[in-house]
Amino acid sequence: NPRVVLESIRGEAQAATVGMSNVWQALNGAEYGGARFGPFDGLRSPFSHLWSLALEEQFYVLFAPLVAVTMRSSGLRIVPRRRLSLIFALLAIASAATYVLESRNQPTFAFYLLESRGWQLLIGAILALVPDRRFSWPPWIADAVAGFGLLLLAVVVHGHSPGGGGQLMAPLIAIA
Repeated sequence: NPRVVLESIRGEAQAATVGMSNVWQALNGAEYGGARFGPFDGLRSPFSHLWSLALEEQFYVLFAPLVAVTMRSSGLRIVPRRRLSLIFALLAIASAATYVLESRNQPTFAFYLLESRGWQLLIGAILALVPDRRFSWPPWIADAVAGFGLLLLAVVVHGHSPGGGGQLMAPLIAIA
């Protein structure tokens, strides 16, 4: 019955509409890849993959004002790279620590919420602030670092990384 299916996904659809799919999934104990809806066991919700988009939307809603306040407080019209990098690094450390703590006690919350996943986006923001001239490595070193990152990523994807905080380091190094 289509009406039963639509009724069963109403809350998730409303949350997705306002960029809160990740919060809905965390509060409802959804497991990624296992999100089911309605009385039909085996069906996956059409909204189960929107959690990461919601996470990014929440990040950028907070990120832009943070940059604006930092610029305004320094009286500059250009982005103060060092100040922003320091603020982003402190926030990333706090977020990574939250991930480690929550992954032990509330793994669903650790997986879906910005407070524990923001470090990944903040690392990207920090790297975007690093001037290119600091990374003029010889090609063979750059290739070795990239290969090591891919190896770490493969280890994580195949599930051979240690639990808790250990799962944090491999993707962090691979992304960087």
